[in-house]
Amino acid sequence: MKIQKITLKNLNSLAGTWTLDLSHPAYTDDGIFAITGPTGAGKTTILDAVSLALYGRTPRLSRISTSTNEIMHRQAADCLAEVEYLTATGTYRCTWAQERAHRKADGNLQQPRHEIADAATGEILATKKREVQQLVEESCGMDYERFTRSVMLAQGAFAAFLHASPDERSPLLEQITGTEIYSEISIAVHTRTRTEREELAVLKAEAEGIILLSPEERERLYQSRTDLAVAGAALTEEIATVRDGIVWHRDMARITTEISAIGAERADLVEQTALAQEGLRRLETDARAAALQGDYRSLATLRAAQDHDHLALEGHREDLTALREARLQAESEVSKQQAALTGARAAAGAMAPVLREAREFDLRIKAASERVDELDQAFREEEEGWTQAAAALRQILAAGIRGGTGDESGSFLAAQGITGAPAEEYGALCRAAVTLSGTPDDAAADAGGALTHACDETERRITELQASLAAVPSYRDPAVIRREETAAQQAKTRLILLLEGIGRLQQDRDRRAELAARIRETERDLEAGKAALGVCRKRMNDKERLIREMEENARNVAIIKNYEEERRHLREGEACHLCGATSHPFTTGDGLPRDGTEELQREQEALARIREEDTSLRTAIVRGESVLEGARREQADIDARAEAARSTWAVACRENGLDAGAADQSEEVRSALGGIEERFLRIEAEERGVAACTHILRATETLILHCRQAVAARQKWRVSASRRAEGAADLSCLRERRRLLPLDSDPATMEERMSREIRMAEEAMETAREDHMAALHAITGREGEMRNLEGALLHRGKEIAQKERSFAAMLGNAGFTGEEEFVSSLLSPGERAVLETERSRLTAWGAGLDGRVRSAFAEREAHLLRSRPSAVMAALKEGLTALSAAHEENAAAIGEVRQQLTSDERERARSGEQQRRIDCQRAETDRWEQLHTLIGSADGKKFRNYAQGLTFERMVAAANRQLRVMSDRYILVRSAETPLDLSVIDNYQGGRIRSTRNLSGGESFLVSLALALGLASMASGRVRVDSLFLDEGFGTLDDDALEMALSTLTSLRDQGKLIGVISHVPALKERIGTTISVRRSGGGTSVLEGPGIARLRT
Repeated sequence: MKIQKITLKNLNSLAGTWTLDLSHPAYTDDGIFAITGPTGAGKTTILDAVSLALYGRTPRLSRISTSTNEIMHRQAADCLAEVEYLTATGTYRCTWAQERAHRKADGNLQQPRHEIADAATGEILATKKREVQQLVEESCGMDYERFTRSVMLAQGAFAAFLHASPDERSPLLEQITGTEIYSEISIAVHTRTRTEREELAVLKAEAEGIILLSPEERERLYQSRTDLAVAGAALTEEIATVRDGIVWHRDMARITTEISAIGAERADLVEQTALAQEGLRRLETDARAAALQGDYRSLATLRAAQDHDHLALEGHREDLTALREARLQAESEVSKQQAALTGARAAAGAMAPVLREAREFDLRIKAASERVDELDQAFREEEEGWTQAAAALRQILAAGIRGGTGDESGSFLAAQGITGAPAEEYGALCRAAVTLSGTPDDAAADAGGALTHACDETERRITELQASLAAVPSYRDPAVIRREETAAQQAKTRLILLLEGIGRLQQDRDRRAELAARIRETERDLEAGKAALGVCRKRMNDKERLIREMEENARNVAIIKNYEEERRHLREGEACHLCGATSHPFTTGDGLPRDGTEELQREQEALARIREEDTSLRTAIVRGESVLEGARREQADIDARAEAARSTWAVACRENGLDAGAADQSEEVRSALGGIEERFLRIEAEERGVAACTHILRATETLILHCRQAVAARQKWRVSASRRAEGAADLSCLRERRRLLPLDSDPATMEERMSREIRMAEEAMETAREDHMAALHAITGREGEMRNLEGALLHRGKEIAQKERSFAAMLGNAGFTGEEEFVSSLLSPGERAVLETERSRLTAWGAGLDGRVRSAFAEREAHLLRSRPSAVMAALKEGLTALSAAHEENAAAIGEVRQQLTSDERERARSGEQQRRIDCQRAETDRWEQLHTLIGSADGKKFRNYAQGLTFERMVAAANRQLRVMSDRYILVRSAETPLDLSVIDNYQGGRIRSTRNLSGGESFLVSLALALGLASMASGRVRVDSLFLDEGFGTLDDDALEMALSTLTSLRDQGKLIGVISHVPALKERIGTTISVRRSGGGTSVLEGPGIARLRT
């Protein structure tokens, strides 16, 4: 992960919108930069913006909501933090923002907005808080806690990873190095082993639930199945015999019933045939008429055609009369249109010469008019050019040369020994220009010539003056003045710094005197404190010895009191079984020693007070020694600065020509500063003179240019006016000659009108001719059609007469008396179809009955020849019922036995298969049990700790490589008891192993820095840490350690890493070249300065 760009708005004291581009070459080239500024200016706010944009919180502010936001600028209505960062999966832009209601600084806080987008395409990837956090962690490979321990090392949390517990280090290593797969594997092995155990137990339980038959039971069932099969076969044979008898009786009854039904059906056939006789007769007559129907249809067709042609012939005769009248009218119209066409053509021929002459005049007038327009446009343009040139000239004349450039240029030229007055040349030219701009039009030509001559003379004199000025170095190259001014400014700066150094040297002398007095006073206080400490130590030793004696006495008294139970059995005069004494004074309580508990407590309180006094004295001595050491160190620093100041004074004297032995060094420096101020005044005067000459010369050149432009513009305007007048005169002459032609309208209009009249006459003539020809064609056609109809009627009449005679003979031969009887005998197709269907049905019905009768009698004869059963139908049915019941019972018994045997076979097969599965599962379970013994655990720690131990070993090795560069004193090692715990080997103490919790502040910083760099140097497929930000911590290092730490951080540039540090250590700020400065600007706000920083306007 590498931070590319940071954008923040209204965060703490950084009001407004700021962008910091960390891809700027200043950062990528150096690889390290410092954020500097006074305390509270807003340095840490830059780093807060990074964590706020990514995780919605900062190391100093863990909660931001609609009720509290301590990071928003107090006078702002909104705030924003945005970070663009690069990972192995792409470039992302994460934004966090919050606003107040109504965009007012006192409005209620609104819900914060958090989103992440693809920086390359701008596509928004997530806007919900939970989804944004998930995508940030997936892209960065770290959550907030791990981010602040490996990338953003905030104030007070730099050594967080060093002092973290093993359980806290484990998730961080897991995210940084991608070893979470080992936790997943360990948990998966544990889960799989439990699943395999459960599966084996289930298989064993299922095997125990399978029940098998004994061999004796199987043998009995096989014998029973054989006996039942024999009895079943006998029953089946008897049932078949009875069923055959029943079938004989049923077939005989069926045949008898069928013969009776055929007789009844025969009677119905006879009755229906009698009812259909009339229709059958009509069908026969229709058959005779149908034979003649084709001839009759042909005759009817001829008769219809003959009637149609008679009607058509009458209609044609009426149409022919009307067509002949139309032909006569068309002939009259043709003659009329021919005369009109001849008159139109004669009129057009007479006007043709006049129209040609008028068209030529119109073309010449149009060309002349366009020429006049062009000349008029050119005149207006030239007039506008002259007006603008005259106005520009008057404006320049009115402006003149501002300021005192004339006097300053004269002084400069006199100082350089150059003759000439550029201001006078400029004035003379101005007077000539005023003459041109104020002259009437008729005299402008003379004024233009005079002004042109004045411009030529002025240019010549200016050229001579510039040739003289070219020999002056300061005029030829203005950089000469700037270099002299820069040298004077540098000398002034050195003298001012020297003067300040002299003042500080005096302050150091006063301070050294104060320190000497303090050292003497502190030494006296230390001697007195040490003497008091010796007395206090003697009192404490005496008091401790007294308390030990009192405690021993109290223990002895307690022992004596503990024998109270034994003392109850003692009797006065009887010997004690322990000591043999016959007197027992303790039995009555007399003679018991006092335990001294109260005195002991008082003495212990007194000892505590003495110890407090001892601690106070030792603390005061340590504090005094520290003050003494600090004073002596400051005194040595003052002596070193005094020595450096003496060397600086000697160098300054040589550089600035000062008196090294002057009694009053400050007065000597102030005198030199006065000389430099006089030098500044001389340089400024010379610079003003050069500027004045340059200004006047440029103004004169500009005036010459405008004068020449004005003269040229006036000349062009006068020529354009003359040309415009000539063009207008030519156009007027042409228009007068055109007006004298005998035309009442435009030639094109008249020509178009005459052409239209001729065209209309021709079209009317053509239409009349077409109408006449159409009438002729219609008459001819109609006469031909009449002749064709008359011929057809004559021929068809003869054919009809012949066919009528032939058809009458056919009717007589078929038995018909005439054409009317023939027509009435014909049936419609529907009637004919119905009668034919009925006849077919009756015929088929009779034939079917005859066949069925023959078949039934033959079947009865054959049935009587079969063996007849001895029993009647009812007896056979009763016997069949009894036999069927017995057969079903036999079949049920056989099925039951067969089911028992089949079930036993199935269970035996299942038992064998189950045992095989148990064997396979037992082998699989044993395999997972072995793996579980090695790496399996419910929480994943067994395999994870082993794998992370290896990763931790790599990280410690990487950290030691960085630590070795900074110090040869310490070596990091893993704890033998806890794989993820750290210890250090102190080479300066004989290789003694120390806990990291006992390191000093500077030692902790070096070790933590080495660990952070070790983490940053390690990369997996998921996380690569290429940005590291350190907030404070360098103040605990001495100069040598600081130099080594900075060298180590700078060397990371070759690995493509970027390091940002915040510190108040002066040496750090001087050592790092690239710096972001946070500067207070008043009103509780600050501004950012540095490479790649821009303030956006919103």
